[in-house]
Amino acid sequence: MLITDAAARSGLSQDTIRFYESSGMLPPIARDARGWRQFNGDDLAWLVVLGHLRATGMPLGDVKRFAASAHGPDSESNDQRRLRDVPRSKPAKAIWIARSPRITLR
Repeated sequence: MLITDAAARSGLSQDTIRFYESSGMLPPIARDARGWRQFNGDDLAWLVVLGHLRATGMPLGDVKRFAASAHGPDSESNDQRRLRDVPRSKPAKAIWIARSPRITLR
């Protein structure tokens, strides 16, 4: 899928996707013979994750560190598992945060 489709499906703007790519928050995106980005399902899922992290108010620097750790040799750290398991509703999230030890990002 092209960046237009990835933007529509992820809820992010094309400029945001380009920024995430240029800042290293996305794994390398395949390109076709014309040089156009070709996003796959995994790329789209990762864009959605990045969008959700930013929507929680996570600072961009922390999102970048999280993304870097996700593409390293240990693809899912304890911190990432904990973030993945955050409850979705605001009251449940507030309770989860209050009961959880501080998340450390490398």
